[in-house]
Amino acid sequence: MSYSHLTPDSAAWLEGQRRAVAMLRELEAAGASQTDYQADFRDGTPQTNIVHGHLSAVIATENENAIAAFSSILTTFLGNTLSGSVPDVNELDESTRFAIPIQMGGVRA
Repeated sequence: MSYSHLTPDSAAWLEGQRRAVAMLRELEAAGASQTDYQADFRDGTPQTNIVHGHLSAVIATENENAIAAFSSILTTFLGNTLSGSVPDVNELDESTRFAIPIQMGGVRA
């Protein structure tokens, strides 16, 4: 599948980026006591599934630019975190510009 139509400077791309940054900031503010999937770490309270709400909202746009931007921010954050570097969420914002090209990979439904 070709992604040559993706436009990292488009309004939709910037919206996807904004949504991802907002989600990461909300996750950081909530902390593990609200977000962990194991009830033992949440003192028996329900999990606050922050990702679901933000992911559903960006998918509902039905815009490939918004979805690609959202997932690019998550790829950056998760890739760095899993490699041992914890990015500062406050350094990610709507003004961050992506270098072209971005290769979209992984499994597509």
